[in-house]
Amino acid sequence: MADLFIDGSWRDARDGGTREIRCPADGRHVRTVCEAGPGDVDAAVQAARRCFEAGGWSQSSSQERGRILTTVAGLLVRDKPDVARLESLDTGKRLVESGYDVDDVGAVFNYFAAQAGSESGRVVDTGRPDVVSRVVREPVGVCASSRRGIIRCCRWPGRSLRRSRPVAASCSSRASSRRRRRSG
Repeated sequence: MADLFIDGSWRDARDGGTREIRCPADGRHVRTVCEAGPGDVDAAVQAARRCFEAGGWSQSSSQERGRILTTVAGLLVRDKPDVARLESLDTGKRLVESGYDVDDVGAVFNYFAAQAGSESGRVVDTGRPDVVSRVVREPVGVCASSRRGIIRCCRWPGRSLRRSRPVAASCSSRASSRRRRRSG
């Protein structure tokens, strides 16, 4: 089965867990998939940390990360019929509605692609002459949303992509402030 992509390769769940995917619209069996457990999540987080520290993505410019996000959006548009069909099978939505969802996710990737290179280094007025605040866009590291140590899933995978995209894309903003030294 090998449905989990961890550390550069496809693999089965460590504990052998599986889950049946059934179409909510008619109850038919769509596929049986691997069900990741805590050990799989730990392995994925450790692999992501090693990858982050190796520097490829974390050392790339915000413009390069933006280009990659634009590519992801383009792939979603290119594969929209297939992605929408899978979405409909998984959620029971009408195909046209799943198509709208794919468009929505693609638009969000395009939005954050544009944001990745914008306003980096912009000074923010804090209203205090002794403080300089600057927008810095930089990768923040490995992040995951979890409940009881397992990455949460929801009925609509696209929703997870939309909510996690800035962090997943390492395009999150960090405001840094420091006090100015007074001369004299």
